[in-house]
Amino acid sequence: MKRLFLLWFAGIVALQVYSIEVLSIAEFIQRHDQTEYVLSGQVQNITNTFYGNFTLEDQTGSLIVWGLLDTEGVSKRFAFLGIGAGDSVYVRGVYTLYEDPNTHETKHEIQNARLIKHVSQWETYAGVDVIFYGSLYVTGLTEKKDSILLSPERLVQPEESANWLWNGDSTQFKVKEAWNKFNTYSLYGDLSSDTIRSGAIVTDLRARIVGDRLLRLNAPLTLQNNTLPSTPPDLGNPSLVVCGTNIENYFYHWDKMTGAAQSAEKFTAQTNKIANALLNINADIYAVCEIECGPTAGNHLAAKMNEVSGRDCYRFVDNYFPDSAIHSSGFIYRQDKVELVNKPSWHPYASLLSPYHYRMVMRAFKERSSGETFVVSVNHFKSKAGNYDSEATRQYNAQYLLAALNKVKNDQFFETDKFIILGDFNNYTCEWSNYNIAAQYADMLPHSNPGDDYSYVYHGQTGYLDRAFASAALQPYITAVHPYHINTDVSLAHAYYNLDESIYRYADHDPILVGLRFKEDSSTGVESVQNSEFRVQKILRNGQVYIIRGEKVYTITGELLK
Repeated sequence: MKRLFLLWFAGIVALQVYSIEVLSIAEFIQRHDQTEYVLSGQVQNITNTFYGNFTLEDQTGSLIVWGLLDTEGVSKRFAFLGIGAGDSVYVRGVYTLYEDPNTHETKHEIQNARLIKHVSQWETYAGVDVIFYGSLYVTGLTEKKDSILLSPERLVQPEESANWLWNGDSTQFKVKEAWNKFNTYSLYGDLSSDTIRSGAIVTDLRARIVGDRLLRLNAPLTLQNNTLPSTPPDLGNPSLVVCGTNIENYFYHWDKMTGAAQSAEKFTAQTNKIANALLNINADIYAVCEIECGPTAGNHLAAKMNEVSGRDCYRFVDNYFPDSAIHSSGFIYRQDKVELVNKPSWHPYASLLSPYHYRMVMRAFKERSSGETFVVSVNHFKSKAGNYDSEATRQYNAQYLLAALNKVKNDQFFETDKFIILGDFNNYTCEWSNYNIAAQYADMLPHSNPGDDYSYVYHGQTGYLDRAFASAALQPYITAVHPYHINTDVSLAHAYYNLDESIYRYADHDPILVGLRFKEDSSTGVESVQNSEFRVQKILRNGQVYIIRGEKVYTITGELLK
């Protein structure tokens, strides 16, 4: 069979038309005469997405393509070509035998294969109703309620495995970027994304192909793994839990200003939502970002947590900045579990003259049960949005943070070398600002499971923007570190501005939870302080007196309330 191809040769100004014989794979193998031929087939069993190693099949047989050149004969990375399993290709090359180094089995191969033409499945089957047997992952929820993003796998941000190097080779980054784009499908139709979470699994999808990676739903979705978590991840057997979390523009009032709640009703919903979520997390120290500077917002939120929980134990640490519309970082802590060490939070930031010093606060806490002192550093680096120099600013933030940590350690300011460093760092695992910190403090987050190890979802791709680093002295006391996926996988329909007060989507980042245990209590496994002023409390709520002993609440007659 002969087909016409338009081929471009370097140095020739005009296009030339060649009549080229296209062989079947069986004919190509039969001739094996060291002549260059063109053959076509379907791409299957891709074993290397970097160079392009795959099996080429047609109705007559199959052979191995061991590296694929682009149409210009250049060894371009296979991922950039946009070829996937099931696509049809025309390739040109010479027959050879390939010996598998593991099995020593000889296989037919086309050598120096060069791409002539690529026809994707989307182009081939446009307008056709199809069934996707197997599983597809919901990788993202679009702003349209009748649309979601799908992929054969949970996609990961390129910077999680490879950094973009402005002055170096960014091939690995670009390969991952191309792979993510190639494997992202849009599905629209009669569906409600409000009831779907990122990470859910769609099985046996029935849809019509209506464009390039664009599908229209034909039948109701069958979903698995679509239940939102309601309990925090297992942290082992900690005596303390520290939570690093962004609370997304929590101001001490409502206003029409950018980022703040837009009405009194929405501000009430925001306060209730964040309080409900933090109480569900059940941490002893909350290192929070994006809270307004000054004590007012933090005190208001802590008071709401006390009201909702029925405990009078939550306190906000004054960060000594005046109330303003500028984002700050700070701490809410349970004073029945930890004691705030009386050291100022601004040291040594003021001396370092950083314009972001109000976003970086560290304080020392003492666990009441063990008497152990440790330092928590909360940070909020420059965001990725907006400015072209944001990466440079984050590198400066990292240098500034390390300088501050080194200064307090060298000065023995807190009289401990146990440090946990949390916050919204706005950089993925392989970005340079993260490398700078990880060189001195261990990255404590799990990275083994791309389907679960992340704190942020952007354009359907997961990654860690929120970090947990620890000094060598603290690491032996960490029971576990995990993200808690109650935000990033959740539809914006659950946001506070829609007057939803559940624990879900209180921010656009997931919290990071750190379990700590400094001292084993062989008797009860709880704090050993017996005469603490916080062990027994009487509170008046809704006209009733309640007694709190440790974690249990009793009526005035001694009845245990569940």
